[in-house]
Amino acid sequence: MPDHHTEPRLTSLAHGGGCGCKLAPNVLADILSEMPLSLGHSDLIVDAGKSDDAMGAKPIFCLAIVGMPIGKIANETIRAILAGGRSVAEAAGAPIAGGHSIDSAEPIYGLVALGMGHPDKLLLNSNAQAGDVLILGKPLGIGIYSAALKQELLSPAEYDEMVASTTRLNTPGTELSEISDVHAATDVTGFGLLGHASEMARGAGLQIVIEKNKVPVFEGARHHAQSGIKTGASGRNWDSVSHMVTGQMSAMETDLLCDPQTSGGLLVSCSPEAAHSGLENFRGPSVAASGSLADVKEITAPAEDTKVLAVLSYASWCGSCKVLDPKVETVRASNPFDGAEFFALDYSSRDDSAYFADAETLGIAGTMREIFPDKIKTGQLYLIDRSSGDVISTVTKSMSEAEIAAAIEAALS
Repeated sequence: MPDHHTEPRLTSLAHGGGCGCKLAPNVLADILSEMPLSLGHSDLIVDAGKSDDAMGAKPIFCLAIVGMPIGKIANETIRAILAGGRSVAEAAGAPIAGGHSIDSAEPIYGLVALGMGHPDKLLLNSNAQAGDVLILGKPLGIGIYSAALKQELLSPAEYDEMVASTTRLNTPGTELSEISDVHAATDVTGFGLLGHASEMARGAGLQIVIEKNKVPVFEGARHHAQSGIKTGASGRNWDSVSHMVTGQMSAMETDLLCDPQTSGGLLVSCSPEAAHSGLENFRGPSVAASGSLADVKEITAPAEDTKVLAVLSYASWCGSCKVLDPKVETVRASNPFDGAEFFALDYSSRDDSAYFADAETLGIAGTMREIFPDKIKTGQLYLIDRSSGDVISTVTKSMSEAEIAAAIEAALS
């Protein structure tokens, strides 16, 4: 079994990244061209024969598809990948109920999500109406960022931007389905903006006008695109849609508009009157809910009578934090925990110096350096004895609220 300290980077084991590995639309259409795709059931709103999406349902559970090169990467690494997927699924309210796993030549991980919704409130990608405006929920450029990462050209700030975008759930979908003048929606993923917009246009029998200068794009991705960095998928996407696109575009603009997005934003078609309400759904609350540990803006020294420090190692892009933090807040709201103080050491900026400076303010810099001698990790709550600096116990996202409360009570006693 390989040593996880020396094992290769996951990006070096894969020929592509995320949704950039999807089959190109024209290739998929050719493969499926002689297969009976429509099931013909009267109660089935969407099937493969309609080339349509449905949004606005409430997710209820997921199934995981796992393929890993056993022997090339450590079981610990695979375990971390699965834990990351589970944490995001749980944050979306859709726990992983099972799935399928194989020993594969390169690392593959994906989820199939199932949900429930009222048939009259589902958002199809085929119901756009003439005169609608378009809203894109996230900037483009994730595919280009992943290509730059593979070539070791991605800056730390760009990496943080990529992680923050890809780990932000598309939660506005359910709320958008409640707005009467929101007519259609789809998610922009492996086919790029032009690919998914073309599906929306074809389904509605309309033309879509995209003002390319108004499309949100990560500035770092634009810079890399100007340097010629792109994915192979962007070219395949362009080959699939070029016959449907009119207007002049530079090669860089084509690469950006066809860039495959992993966890891309929603593309929403709505009336001009509903645009403001639609945008407000994308400007909703941040990951840190009001009153959560992650809302702590400034670390101050603990009170003199504090016995136990409950310290969350936190980052805004951490999936485990999104699961654990709300549980801790629920427990805090119903228990006084006299003698305990709660803090968050924020590692969102990946600034080690700032992280340990805050730990020094709490008087536990030495403790945290012992916990993280090589690399800071996030997503766990450490219960630390104030007087000795010893870690009494560790709270993880897999623990129930009752177990978390019991751990804190035990630390205080």
